Amino acid sequence: MIIRSVTLHITDPEKISLEASRLLNIVKIVEDKGYRVWSKRITLPPLNSQGELARVCFELKRSINILKGIFVSAFNIDADSNIEIDDLVKCMEDLGFAFSSILVKDEEDVEDAYEKIYRFYSRSGVDLHTRIALIYSSRILTPYFPASASITEETSFTVALRYAADFEDLVIKKGDVESLGKLLEELEEILSNVSIDTGVKYDGIDLSLSPWMEESVASIVERSSGTEIPMPGTMAAIRRINETIASLSRRVKSTGYNELMLPVEEDNVLKERARQGRIALKDLIAFSTICVAGVDMVVLPREHVLSGRILRNIIQDLLAISEAKGKPVGMRLILASGSPGDVVDLGRFGYASIMRIS
Repeated sequence: MIIRSVTLHITDPEKISLEASRLLNIVKIVEDKGYRVWSKRITLPPLNSQGELARVCFELKRSINILKGIFVSAFNIDADSNIEIDDLVKCMEDLGFAFSSILVKDEEDVEDAYEKIYRFYSRSGVDLHTRIALIYSSRILTPYFPASASITEETSFTVALRYAADFEDLVIKKGDVESLGKLLEELEEILSNVSIDTGVKYDGIDLSLSPWMEESVASIVERSSGTEIPMPGTMAAIRRINETIASLSRRVKSTGYNELMLPVEEDNVLKERARQGRIALKDLIAFSTICVAGVDMVVLPREHVLSGRILRNIIQDLLAISEAKGKPVGMRLILASGSPGDVVDLGRFGYASIMRIS
């Protein structure tokens, strides 16, 4: 079991240098216990004004050497805020480790959200698109970027996992949920002791089942359903997997989404289904009814999405799904020039195929 991230949620951006040292101390203790920590992260509180954006941007630039190797969820805004998107884009271009999110609370936010994300996509390239998400209904305490914002009253840490291989081996192949639960309880005990040793509050594990390339969540879904995504049987399999995750989340202190995630360009099986033209945006929107990140890391044709009503309609559909579920959902689109089936280079995410809308 790999720790996908140790995320420190802080309350004061001006203390980020000090907090970075606390994060590194937590990570060292966890690694000394035999766990591999894949990424180190800090998340900041939501921004309420243009002045706060400027101050956070300045603070991050001033601390850039201290923050080497740390990702920061820095620019979390509300759809109805007065934040200038051009300034946000400039900050993110200057800070390759910084992430952003836009909260769409309700129907009244749809137009503001559309205008902000439209301008963001229009003023930026695919790298920045991988580092911004729309969050629907409400924020939630999670280590997952770009959906993470610090909403705690004191500094705390949370953890996300890369445990797709463990889940597939123990749960899907062997039907042994109990052994996986015991592994999580062992980790929980260590994290609780880390909190005591460091004096930093431990706020839980987000047990969302997320992929990383060959550690495929789509493979788990297809093995469970007996068919390829997105054929009939896919949604029933996702539901069964989510029920297992829910049962595991009750065995530890959990936080965040605790659902299956399907970020297309972070999962080799989903990447292949996109290359084959077998999945489309409409399928992923449907999956969002039962998993938190159905529309995530999805590459779409830029000119098509930015014309007409498509982008606005996607926002409205996902807000409706979030409200119907009674849970937040996230969206991360990557808009690339070209047509469905064309291949684009996403840097650290490898080559990706532009997906069909329907």
